[in-house]
Amino acid sequence: MEDFFPDALLADLKNLVNKKSGILIKGLKLECLRGRAIDRCMQLSATPEEFISRLSGNQHELGNLVSGLVNQETYFFRDRAQLAAFSSLLKEVAARKGGAGDRYLKVLSAGCAAGEEPYSLNILITESGLFAGWNVNVVGVDISRFSIARAREAVYRENSVRLAQSEAPLKEKYFNRMEGGRLALKPQWKNNVSFRTGNLMDEGTFDGLANLDFIFCRNIFIYMQPQAVKTITAHFRRCISPKGCLFAGCSDLMDEVLTGFRPVRTRGGLYYRMG
Repeated sequence: MEDFFPDALLADLKNLVNKKSGILIKGLKLECLRGRAIDRCMQLSATPEEFISRLSGNQHELGNLVSGLVNQETYFFRDRAQLAAFSSLLKEVAARKGGAGDRYLKVLSAGCAAGEEPYSLNILITESGLFAGWNVNVVGVDISRFSIARAREAVYRENSVRLAQSEAPLKEKYFNRMEGGRLALKPQWKNNVSFRTGNLMDEGTFDGLANLDFIFCRNIFIYMQPQAVKTITAHFRRCISPKGCLFAGCSDLMDEVLTGFRPVRTRGGLYYRMG
């Protein structure tokens, strides 16, 4: 592999991916990057130089490459403590905004993978009963167009629905069973949810997003360089409401680089507010 994709070109590729996506690549991930790049060169009948040139101006190609460098495995209702905090905050938002006649609820799921998170949030919003008649908009963003296609399809394997045994009846409530053991999310739980392909490093990804009440960006920053986290949180600050809340992953506790946000600790949960 090194003969086809030598270290010097691998270094160029790594630097390009770091710059474009913010993902920190080192150790075993560097060899994973080489392997994925070689596979793609074979598919395209391209030289490494041609592939790097193609990658520099092609967001879809970048998304395809980097999606294999991070763990995109997730599941419905992941991290119950944070979701409990989110549900409590929904009551606060409904009272504050409803009292002011503002009946819009806006949520961003950044790095949404195949849609498990935004759909989970939408289910919690719907089942709260607080937002009937409101304009609810849950947006999922991911760099991989293949993940976004899966999210729009909303068909999952059992591994994406790891409910406790006592919660087994919820599978029938939320999903229709399909052949091969797959689970299709029922249409009513897809209402209010939309998806877009986008790179969180690019300001244009956030076009049309403003006054967001909640941003979820969980288990993404652990893969990022500190400067990339600062760039992304700067984008978040521009589109979040002054009273909005940011939820990061439990492994993303990086208060020193989440500039402009202050941590709020709850029983078993953590989120960030502006200020």
